Amino acid sequence: MKVSASVKKRCNKCRVVKRKNRAGKSIVRIDCSVDPKHKQRQG
Repeated sequence: MKVSASVKKRCNKCRVVKRKNRAGKSIVRIDCSVDPKHKQRQG
C-alpha cells in the first residue's frame, strides 16, 4: 500500500473510501478490486 500526500484513482475500478480514525481525522483510501498495486492511503 502506498502512503502519499495526495491520492488519485488509477483505473475505472478504483474506488474512494473515506474513514475516520480515533483522533477524528478523516483518512482517504483508494481500493481496487482489479489490481492490488493500486491501493493507496492519504496521510
